[in-house]
Amino acid sequence: EKVRWALDLIEAPYEEVTMGGLISAFFHGRSVPSMIDRKACTRIGNSDECLAYLSAVHCPTIADARARARAEALLRRDERTIAWEAKLSALGHLVQGWAYYYVLAAGTSCRLCLTAWGAYEPLVP
Repeated sequence: EKVRWALDLIEAPYEEVTMGGLISAFFHGRSVPSMIDRKACTRIGNSDECLAYLSAVHCPTIADARARARAEALLRRDERTIAWEAKLSALGHLVQGWAYYYVLAAGTSCRLCLTAWGAYEPLVP
């Protein structure tokens, strides 16, 4: 979600495409969202790398100086923000582990897993 929030906050244009986790994992070897730069024919799959890309590639193209300064400030990385990102990433991994423990526990209905992977989403192929 942090990439989507950053895109919204810096008012960067983007297109969101719904894709099932299993399909993504099969084709791309991972189930996390990815950013595609159509000009460079590049796929970026790590949130931190997506934010670095936005800072380096998108921010310089923002015409309005005040909007560009706000976007650069939001995406700036320094010792403090890197430490904060590390704490949030660690927390995210703990939440993932907790969720997987309960979602994949013996006796749990497979319907929850299928729902989480997008099996019942009409836009997932």
